[in-house]
Amino acid sequence: MTVYVTCLIAMYRGPLIKIPCYQLMFYNGIVDVMDLIVGSFIAAYFHFRGAVFCSDPVIGQIAGHLVWSVWNGASFDCVILALNRAVEMLPITRRIRFIFKGNFPCSLIIRQLSRTYAT
Repeated sequence: MTVYVTCLIAMYRGPLIKIPCYQLMFYNGIVDVMDLIVGSFIAAYFHFRGAVFCSDPVIGQIAGHLVWSVWNGASFDCVILALNRAVEMLPITRRIRFIFKGNFPCSLIIRQLSRTYAT
């Protein structure tokens, strides 16, 4: 995870962060780090405690919500990034290139943040 965070810092400091693809990849990296934290540390906590749903339902509900939200966010981010790459690479998609111009990638990220934490 240290290497991942170091790469995210380097990506943020570089001049490429102005390109929509790198903005989406940077956000996807943040969501992946959250996914690593939720998927590994919470699972290890439950494992060491020997917890099941009946023994601790509140923490189980919160952990389940976090896991579902982060997975949902990561999946949506990958789909948006794939759409971005397809729009940039395929000549037939010239008509919808306006989607990834200007501030619209940032609005996609904000929309995904609200969607991730609302589910």
